[in-house]
Amino acid sequence: MLDKIYSGGDISFIFRDAHIVENYFLNKIPKINSDGDLPAFYAHFLTVDPTRNRFNSPFPYTKLDIKQAIEESIRNDVIVSVYMRGTQWTSLQYYNLIRTAFESSITLDNNDKVVMKSCDFKTMKEIKSLSNLEENEVRNSLTRLESAYLVRRKLKDGQVSFIRNNMVSIAEDMDSSIRKLIETLLRSMGPLTLDEIMLRLPIAQEKLQEVLDGMVKDSVLDLEYVTPVFSKQYIMHQDMQALLAGGESDIQASRLLWLEGTALDINEYFEKFGYALDSWSLRARTESYSAERVNELISDKSIYHGRTIRHKPTYAAAWMIEALHSLRYEEPDKNMQGLVAAVRNGASTEDMIQEALGIDRTIIKQMLKNAEFF
Repeated sequence: MLDKIYSGGDISFIFRDAHIVENYFLNKIPKINSDGDLPAFYAHFLTVDPTRNRFNSPFPYTKLDIKQAIEESIRNDVIVSVYMRGTQWTSLQYYNLIRTAFESSITLDNNDKVVMKSCDFKTMKEIKSLSNLEENEVRNSLTRLESAYLVRRKLKDGQVSFIRNNMVSIAEDMDSSIRKLIETLLRSMGPLTLDEIMLRLPIAQEKLQEVLDGMVKDSVLDLEYVTPVFSKQYIMHQDMQALLAGGESDIQASRLLWLEGTALDINEYFEKFGYALDSWSLRARTESYSAERVNELISDKSIYHGRTIRHKPTYAAAWMIEALHSLRYEEPDKNMQGLVAAVRNGASTEDMIQEALGIDRTIIKQMLKNAEFF
């Protein structure tokens, strides 16, 4: 496909396999083995998502229940809300940089003053009630106040509340702040095109380009066709050198060694590999195999036995099932919705499902296969 797209051109990608670069940056992400590891994770990314399962969220990188620890981080201002085109969350150490680059100046109107007065750990609904304003008026004022860094957010029990911002900002040089923001972004996210940087750092293009050009000139950044995308990408010079020193063959070899590896027991196997084609695979690749333990894990829904791979029953960890379901998800049609409803209402055989739906038996068989796969 790449040859068809770029045939006849002079483009030469430094890494034709984007996974080499992706794996390098994934390995840089701090591990979260306890609540105490969260500050280092926050500091790794320019912004973090404390509520959703994203690349820059702690959730994909730990099996711990960390929701309360994240809310505690917000309560103690370890991470704080900032505004750049929209609300984001960042480690406290980047607050001044972001505020320097994105704080807007506004003149408070009457609505702003009323809303700001109500911002005392109050939700939007509570502010609406206290201010006697319409919801859209409250929303617009909060956006203006956040963009001016006059109010900020807190999070408790999954609910967002607003407070007046009493954080003192230390003015920093604009160009220096933008440089540091770019460095932090690229160190964590890897190579990005100009458009991708502008999406994450909504700074005026002329100013952003000026700073980027200076960083390339100073050899802080490289601008190259790093991976197969349609534009040149900016990457930290240090990261480029580390990637080139690692070598593609070394990374491929480590991948093979990992795939050919074994596990101490069933638990470690599924934590490491996620799935097994059959019980023979489990016996061959675990030093301590126990069929009883497999059944226990199936009973407590830590692993599942079913058609994770189309038309072939396999064993798969719950986290693997969740990931595959997200990748494969498509909106069910009316027939599939009816089948799911029938099963939920107690239809446990093909005959019972056919009676409930009135659909031909061969269609039901295929629907069941599809339902199990997806």
